[in-house]
Amino acid sequence: MKFGHRGGNQPVKNLETGQVEITSQNHGFAVIDDQKQDEPISFLNLNDHTVEGILKSGYPLLTVQYHPESAPGPNDSRYLFQKFYDLVEKTKKVKTYDRIYTTPRQNFRTSRWQRFFHRGFGQRRLESRNGRSFSSKKFFRHWLWFELLRDCEKNRATLKER
Repeated sequence: MKFGHRGGNQPVKNLETGQVEITSQNHGFAVIDDQKQDEPISFLNLNDHTVEGILKSGYPLLTVQYHPESAPGPNDSRYLFQKFYDLVEKTKKVKTYDRIYTTPRQNFRTSRWQRFFHRGFGQRRLESRNGRSFSSKKFFRHWLWFELLRDCEKNRATLKER
C-alpha cells in the first residue's frame, strides 16, 4: 500500500450480509487477496478493494483490519463482538482449542513440571510479608503471569529502541 488506510471514513463491505460500514482505520498494510486461499474473505474495503477481514474456517478465528471499537455509530460494529463471544463459547463447549496448540494439553498434565508444581511443590503454603498465606500453586501462577508481562514489556522496549 502506498499511503495506507488512515482516518474515520473508510467504507467496508461485509460480504456475508452485504451491509456497508463506515470504519475508522490506521494501518499501512494489506492482506493479499489470493483466490486460491481456503479462508473466506469476510470484509472488503470499497475504496481500493483490499481485504479487511477473514473468517478462518475450522478454527474459532475472526479478523478485521479496522477498529470496530471506534466505529462512527455507537452500535455499528457491536455484532462483531457478539460473534467473537459466540465463537469463544462454542469453542469452550466443543474443545476445538486443543487442535490449535502445538502440543496436546494432556502432555503438560503428565509432564514432570506439572508433577513438580502441582503435586510436590503445590502442597506447601507460603507466608507473605503482610501475614497472608497462599498456596505455592497460586504463587506460581502469579509468578508466571508476572514473567509473561515482564517479557512483553522487554519486547515493547526493544521495539521502541529500533
